[in-house]
Amino acid sequence: MALAVTGGIALPDDDLVYRAVRSGGPGGQHVNKVATKIELRFHMGQCAALSGAVKVRFAKRFPGVLTTDGDVVVTSARFRSQARNRCDVEERLVVMIREVLEPPAPRHPTRVPGRTKVRRLADKRQRGEAKERRRPPRPDEE
Repeated sequence: MALAVTGGIALPDDDLVYRAVRSGGPGGQHVNKVATKIELRFHMGQCAALSGAVKVRFAKRFPGVLTTDGDVVVTSARFRSQARNRCDVEERLVVMIREVLEPPAPRHPTRVPGRTKVRRLADKRQRGEAKERRRPPRPDEE
């Protein structure tokens, strides 16, 4: 069974590796004997379900979850059960991938209106003149 991202995209199970590890933090004896934290490793580099452009956008958008091998590592220790943490890492990975599926809209540069430039320069000149009047006269001006 593959992990469904959208209607047409599903991540194959061969590219997903789950690992249960011990959670950190407080929790008494329970935390010392139960491995509830889930670490999901997604081999994005060899995944054929995602295009190269999506992989590049993912790497730019989420550099903190990538390893040097190009694997995506997502962890969850929010819940006290492995099953809920497993669902949580799957949901987080799907949300991250959906975020980069759509290419960003191209930026259209805008122009500053000429009137705004003139007003800005006039205000700047006026501020400079006011500051100049506050200064004591120079010895060569007297």
